[in-house]
Amino acid sequence: MLKLLIAHILGDFFLQSHAWVKDKEQRSYKSPYLYAHAGLHFLLTWLFLNSWNQWIVALVIAILHLCIDIWKLEADRRSQAKVRNFLLDQVAHVVVLILAWLYLIDRNLTYLWSNLLSDVDSLIVMVTFLLGTFPVSILINMATRRWQDQLNLHSTGGLDRAGMWIGLVERIIIIVLIFANHYDAIGFLIAAKSLLRFSEEKQATPKSEYVLIGTLLSYGAAIALAAAAEVLIERF
Repeated sequence: MLKLLIAHILGDFFLQSHAWVKDKEQRSYKSPYLYAHAGLHFLLTWLFLNSWNQWIVALVIAILHLCIDIWKLEADRRSQAKVRNFLLDQVAHVVVLILAWLYLIDRNLTYLWSNLLSDVDSLIVMVTFLLGTFPVSILINMATRRWQDQLNLHSTGGLDRAGMWIGLVERIIIIVLIFANHYDAIGFLIAAKSLLRFSEEKQATPKSEYVLIGTLLSYGAAIALAAAAEVLIERF
């Protein structure tokens, strides 16, 4: 699996020039560089598989990679949600690689899924990250609703749902740091955000107080979830 991922990363992010990308964006499936890109993925995958007999696997991966890339190029033309399209594109590529890996090791998705579901520690970690994302965002939004109305934040012209995404990323980082036993780095994260806020607003305002409440709720929820997960992992 790691060999397939390395081949994919090299082909998608290191061995693709800016000129190739621009031409593909402008001409979509009519771009010759799109097919050169797929051919490069075929060669890299075949090379990293280190088995000449597995050329058919490399070919199937390259063809599916081409189809996924065409979908992404057409989706980018129809909408401005480029980040979403990019993430879906990469997820689709990884799914293809996982399926190819399962074929190579003579397993199937049922085997992989059953192993995952039988590992209690993995399930606890999954639940922790899932709860730490949108459920906590919804809870914080509900808890701070009255202050949002007082500050009339819905009509201030700020970035759409930026606060929610900032909080979501912060919680994921905090949970990862706690699982990695790097509690000191959490203090650095808090200090960095505090300095940013201080540079924006030199004196206390109702909005800064609202941001502080949201930040403390977000950080507290992430720390509580990760700490509870560690306790459960130790017991089970």
